Amino acid sequence: MWAQSNFATQKDSGVQNSFLARSDFVLVIHKSDTITQPNLFPNQILQANSAMSGTDHDYFFKILLIGDSGVGKSCLLLRFADDSWTETHISTIGVDFKIKTLQIEGKTVKLQIWDTAGQERFRTITSSYYRGAQGIILVFDCTDRESFNNVKQWMGEIDRYACENVNKLLVGNKCDLQNDRTVDTNTAKEFADSYDIPFIETSAKTAYNVEKCFVQMATSIKNRMSSQKSSEAQSTVVLSGSTDKKKDKCKC
Repeated sequence: MWAQSNFATQKDSGVQNSFLARSDFVLVIHKSDTITQPNLFPNQILQANSAMSGTDHDYFFKILLIGDSGVGKSCLLLRFADDSWTETHISTIGVDFKIKTLQIEGKTVKLQIWDTAGQERFRTITSSYYRGAQGIILVFDCTDRESFNNVKQWMGEIDRYACENVNKLLVGNKCDLQNDRTVDTNTAKEFADSYDIPFIETSAKTAYNVEKCFVQMATSIKNRMSSQKSSEAQSTVVLSGSTDKKKDKCKC
């Protein structure tokens, strides 16, 4: 899979983007004098491929971070993967990812976590990355009511592009900013319950619940896949010497 690299700085008004999309990859070409770091996407390709093909893990899960621009998706990923945080906000251009390995219930679980752009103009890129994702973390900003109101639209994106049985988690980020809060916990919890998905509040700045968020998602995917394998084994019916297996719409 092709992906663009994360740039040090960029000015939205000066960036021209050319996109080449196919069913199995997206190539993102950037042309601008305002980008100060060169495009290094071949390195990301090698990193992504080597992560999937390695034998140092029991499970490999692809997880997406989606939501409006500015809700803190990149900050959550940086806090979880590198235990770092920055006040500087730089909008993600297209997509970027990080690798993190966890030990869950005695198993080595490798996560490939994709940080997607929330801007409307990058939707054609990020929609391609829904395919093959086992988990999707939908993030809104507890201090930005509009980002919460848009969660319903993002749920529609998931229904449109993701696998039918993909694991979902709703995350309210920036919960440390209590004085600026515009979305209370109960309102968000009720919304999540209406979609039958779990909800958790986090703070990338203080690291509150950040690791718990990703561990919870990875554990849910692991349990679903284990249960799915068990169900498939039980549903194998042998009739007249032939084997008939029930198949799901998408094996994600």
